[in-house]
Amino acid sequence: MDTLVIDDDMAIQNRKSLKNIDCCAQAVHPTEAKYPQQTTMWKDIDRELYVLHLNKNKDYSPANIVVVGLPGIIVRMWDKMSRIFNLFGLSFPSLTKEIEDTKKECINFINDNEIPEEQRKHFIDFLTKKFDELHNHAIIDWSKFKEQLPENEPLEDAFKDIRNYAQIALIFRNKKWGK
Repeated sequence: MDTLVIDDDMAIQNRKSLKNIDCCAQAVHPTEAKYPQQTTMWKDIDRELYVLHLNKNKDYSPANIVVVGLPGIIVRMWDKMSRIFNLFGLSFPSLTKEIEDTKKECINFINDNEIPEEQRKHFIDFLTKKFDELHNHAIIDWSKFKEQLPENEPLEDAFKDIRNYAQIALIFRNKKWGK
């Protein structure tokens, strides 16, 4: 059976309402008992990010999220992820040239070959192979993983922003943003 989690405010209220009981021990979740520093920091970050949300949100209307929706939230999260990858020495190979070359090959293939119904499978196989080759070039080289010190904004800010955008996405998907 799970242990009841009671934060400090609830514990004080329960102690006041239970005047006839001499001792009232604060209930603690097993994870809190086993990892007190971790769970304390989790709560501290929750509170810090909630206050940050309140302070930043007062300068915006709900439209900054509602208008762009999930795609806009994902772009903001991706921006932060790209920053983190960069600070850890990881990068995504530029696929612009490969994509353009593949487009040209596909167009040339179509122009140079009439594609009867029976050969469509070969056409699909050709395209699948080409895009698989592109995918193989896009694999991240994790051997270059090495944290670099940021020059302008602490790395922790990027992690916090991603966490906030994830929470915004959950609120937005549940149709509660701006309400």
